[in-house]
Amino acid sequence: IYNVKLREWLEKNEEPKIETNYAISTATFHYDNEKQSLLFVVKDRDYTPAKFKVKEVFFHRKEAAKEYFFEFPDGISDICNGDYGNMDAPNVTFANNKIIYNYPISSDFFVIDYATGNTKKYKAPSVFSKNKVDKLKKLEDYAEWEKHAITNPHFYELIHLADAGVYIRLHVGEQAIDASKSVLEQFDSRSLFLMCWDDDFNYLGEVQLASNRYSLYTGWIGTDKHLIIYVDNSLLDSAIVNSENLIIDRVLFKKQ
Repeated sequence: IYNVKLREWLEKNEEPKIETNYAISTATFHYDNEKQSLLFVVKDRDYTPAKFKVKEVFFHRKEAAKEYFFEFPDGISDICNGDYGNMDAPNVTFANNKIIYNYPISSDFFVIDYATGNTKKYKAPSVFSKNKVDKLKKLEDYAEWEKHAITNPHFYELIHLADAGVYIRLHVGEQAIDASKSVLEQFDSRSLFLMCWDDDFNYLGEVQLASNRYSLYTGWIGTDKHLIIYVDNSLLDSAIVNSENLIIDRVLFKKQ
């Protein structure tokens, strides 16, 4: 059993980015049992603008930490200064000896082979939504931040379903502001989309999921062959909304 204090592995201007926040990003950490190393996401403020990277630290080897720096999508050089509202950090997952990352503000994603350190970029445009988030115009007004989230897509992390041999990604689409509706109603009425790739990141397809049914606040998880989505939305029938039962939908993926 290890008790790890991540900050002991960090330099002065580094900070860990480990979180699951529907408005910001999903960034996990990973323990590599074979190498007995821990990989986690770091924001490095030694650079202007700040850079993101994965730091790999080793428990039983006298070896310096390894670092894997992230690229930005085309046309974007900084996401940390408020230009994109809450969407100011990358989504990161680990699978098949790879670091897979993307940004909530772009449909592109990146794959680092952490055996070689090489990075490959993938264009992954949605046919249902915009593929790049607009910049926020009024940083000082939080009502504008809420409008920004409604009128722009948000791309979530890639999830690996190992037994099915696929990667999947959910994202919510943009919609126009309707002043007659509450902020909650507008948030919950956004459309949810699912994109799929095989183990070699060949594109398999994209579908729109049921409207006004699911929690859009990272209310899902992947297993070895299922996507499990939490059925919870303020626009559902009141009997379901007020139920104390846990209701989920399971989407089964079969290996071809």
